[in-house]
Amino acid sequence: MIDYKNGDLIITNHNKNKILKQLSKEKKLVNLKFKTVKQFKSLLLGSYDDKAIYYLVKKYNYKYSVAKLLLDNFYFNKKLKQELEENNLIIKEKTNYNRIIIDNYIKLDPFILDMIKDKEIIYKKNSQNDYKHKVYEFNTIEEEVNFICIEISKLLKKTNINKIKLVNVTSEYKIVLKRMFAFYNIPINLKIDKDIYGTSQVQDFIKNLKTTKNIEESLNNIEDGEIKNTIISVCNKYINFPDFEVVLYCIIENLKNYKIKEKAKNNAIKIINIDEIDDDYYFILGFNQGVLPHIYKDEDYLSDSEKSNLGIFTSIEKNKFEKEKIIEILKNNKNITLTYKLKSTFDNFYKSNLIEELNLEIIKPTIDEFNYSNKYNKYLLTKKLDNLIKYNEKDYVLELLYSNYKDMPYLKYDNKYTKIDNNLLYKYLDNKLLLSYSSVDSYFRCSFRYYLSSILKIDKYDNTFMTFIGNLFHYILSICFKDNFDFEITFNDYLKENEFNNQEKFFIDKLKNDLKYIIKLIKRQDTYSSLNNTLYEQKIFVNKDSNIKVTFMGIIDKLKYEKINNKTIVAIIDYKTGNPIINIDNTIYGIEMQLPIYLYLSNNSNLENVEFAGFYLQKIINGNINYKKNIDYEKELDKLYRLEGFSNSDINLLNKIDSNYINSNVIKGMKVSSNGFYAYSKVLNNDQIKKLIDIVDTKIEEARDNILNSNFDINPKKIGNNLKGCEFCKFKDICFKKEEDVVNLDEASYLDFLGGE
Repeated sequence: MIDYKNGDLIITNHNKNKILKQLSKEKKLVNLKFKTVKQFKSLLLGSYDDKAIYYLVKKYNYKYSVAKLLLDNFYFNKKLKQELEENNLIIKEKTNYNRIIIDNYIKLDPFILDMIKDKEIIYKKNSQNDYKHKVYEFNTIEEEVNFICIEISKLLKKTNINKIKLVNVTSEYKIVLKRMFAFYNIPINLKIDKDIYGTSQVQDFIKNLKTTKNIEESLNNIEDGEIKNTIISVCNKYINFPDFEVVLYCIIENLKNYKIKEKAKNNAIKIINIDEIDDDYYFILGFNQGVLPHIYKDEDYLSDSEKSNLGIFTSIEKNKFEKEKIIEILKNNKNITLTYKLKSTFDNFYKSNLIEELNLEIIKPTIDEFNYSNKYNKYLLTKKLDNLIKYNEKDYVLELLYSNYKDMPYLKYDNKYTKIDNNLLYKYLDNKLLLSYSSVDSYFRCSFRYYLSSILKIDKYDNTFMTFIGNLFHYILSICFKDNFDFEITFNDYLKENEFNNQEKFFIDKLKNDLKYIIKLIKRQDTYSSLNNTLYEQKIFVNKDSNIKVTFMGIIDKLKYEKINNKTIVAIIDYKTGNPIINIDNTIYGIEMQLPIYLYLSNNSNLENVEFAGFYLQKIINGNINYKKNIDYEKELDKLYRLEGFSNSDINLLNKIDSNYINSNVIKGMKVSSNGFYAYSKVLNNDQIKKLIDIVDTKIEEARDNILNSNFDINPKKIGNNLKGCEFCKFKDICFKKEEDVVNLDEASYLDFLGGE
């Protein structure tokens, strides 16, 4: 045993706490320094931080990943090393140490040993044992994990759960472990970290940051505390760097690789690295060829021949050390159970070559113990029954299980949602709920659809090319009317951090010209309006607190207004890249309320005494116009981009948004004769508009109350012959809706519930 002394530097990857615990047990007070191998190399060679990455990206226009790869190997690139040193981008840590103590299984590269040859080096040695372990073979991962669950269940009768560890848990095991350990009610810390880049909140943050160029402002709408704190920690790295475009790129690249670590449970099975094996109970899974020991390949930044010349371990040497390490660990630790599988869902496997080399006994166990999990027994019974029905396979396990679970509802499925406790829901939501048009619309289409999408959040955000184009158009249209706006610079800046194939490049060039025309057209349309103030991308928050904090949030693309006396005359325009839905007949059911919700948001904005001149959607991406002889192409194009929606029947207000309303070139379907508005003109009076706003408020509160009461039944709405609840739904393979689940609603007309002719 090593006698630790003041000033010792200990190189260990995993055993710091173990060493400190041992010193505490011995009641010995010693001043020690601990470093991992990576930290020790940084101590000797120097390290870098995000300043160096920013420097290379800005100066050489490197990709983030390329800059990082170069910096990871800067010590062996004399030119780069010199440049970094001249710009003070290499971090040198000063520390004094008397001796260097190298922990078990750690090998330092020859060039590192050469740098510390004048120091006293002590190698920790393992005790020399020769334990022999049995190896258990299984056909599948599931059989392998089931065996481990049973063995752990037995162990728990004689030892503390914190003394049981799993080793070599690769990603393919985690899903199986999660399911199987739940069957046996064994708590486990699986280390399943959460990617955040694909979340809607991170995508909204990036979109807002591109627009505002203000980190603090872009963070305002992020409700999830963990995600918000993660974004803040990433942004703090670049807070003092001057070039915003480089900073934005680096932040995005960081967020792509950032994960939120799963919070560890107390008193649960722990997953560890094989180097951490000591004197507890260990289950080493996947003892397969190519998996354990790990195989290194000659595919690093430096080739094996270069490594050999520089005094760095080659892949061949690493493989030799890895094999020796595994052998030493197995021989020196008593309580190890080894298992391997022959196949997974997608691959076939071979047993590790160490099994024969160490002459280990292979056992192919037949699992005939069914006393540890009723849940798993029932699950296994269904699989055996499937095999009987499909393939006429029958074994003794089927007879045994069936005799004990005759009443199990096999081939019977109840798709009904089981209500969850409200307090549990509030805790899950962290006592805050954010609602929007899309979430309320989803709830009223089908409450189970909302539950899967907005509560369980299994609706993964897809950042498609069309999503990108939509964001680009909205961004340009939100700033293009400002002074000193430069279309070419702004458009190209938005594109430069993305890669496109040839087809996408073709469409971008075409759409670029379309966007230029739209901007010109909107300027021309605005000449018909006397509303002289315009707000873009207005985020409006409405407090709807109930049992917990509830906020309704929406964004209005364009809000034109003018204050006249004590009133504010408002016109709302929202840009649509797809086909706009202007039908408000289903507002009474809480469905397709987008236009009415813009009224509601504006009415709850900072504007005082609002009266509406109109509320519209405007297409900003249109298909081509078919060629016809003698057609005025530009005139036809103008028709396609006209505003679609509802206008105020008060001509004094309507005149504010369109002075040419009598035969409008701005508003689609708007025409007035001496006898009044044409029948196809969509107009509402002030009372009808107010009633529409009141209906929206009622439906939002209805959705809120139902959500907070955990009402998430499968109830897709059918209006007439149209199954609105299932339109564009991604969860049809989950809900298994039945005919009796469908809620039939009568077709409605807004003139009926608003009143009017």
